[in-house]
Amino acid sequence: MQLGSPLTAVHEALAAALHRDLPEITYQDRDWDAWRAFSKEAQGKAMKTDTVPRVTRTRRPNEDDVECVVFAQTWGSTALGYGGMGGASMTPAYTVVVQGPTHSCVYFGHGRLAYAIDHTTQSTEGHVVWLEDLHGHCMAAVGQASRYR
Repeated sequence: MQLGSPLTAVHEALAAALHRDLPEITYQDRDWDAWRAFSKEAQGKAMKTDTVPRVTRTRRPNEDDVECVVFAQTWGSTALGYGGMGGASMTPAYTVVVQGPTHSCVYFGHGRLAYAIDHTTQSTEGHVVWLEDLHGHCMAAVGQASRYR
C-alpha cells in the first residue's frame, strides 16, 4: 500500500476533531445584556474594579485552538493500529495527533478516531509515555492506548 497524501490525512483528522471528537471549550464572556443596562458611570466603575458582569458560554474548538502533529507510521497489518481483521502486510499510514487545550485526539489513516487522551486526568507516568511516543513518532495502537492514562 502507498502512504497517500498527508494533506488528506490532516484535513480529515482536523475536521473530525473540531466537529466531533474534541470536547467543547467553556469560557467566560461579558454579559452584554447586563452591561448595556449599566449607566456610563457604572460601566466605568465596573471596568476599574473588575466587576464586569460575566456569563459562562461554550463553543466548539476551531483551528486556532489546536496544534497538529503528523508523521508516517508503519503498521504490521492493513488494519493499521485499530486492530481487527487486516491483511498481513506492512502498511504505512499517516498518524495525525490533534492537540487541543485539554485533550488530544489520535487518528491513524483517514479521520477515524483511534483514541482521545484527557490530559487533565492523565497520570504523570502516562504523560511521560505519551510525550516519548509522540516525539518518537510511534503512537500506541488502539489496544494499548491505556498506557497513556
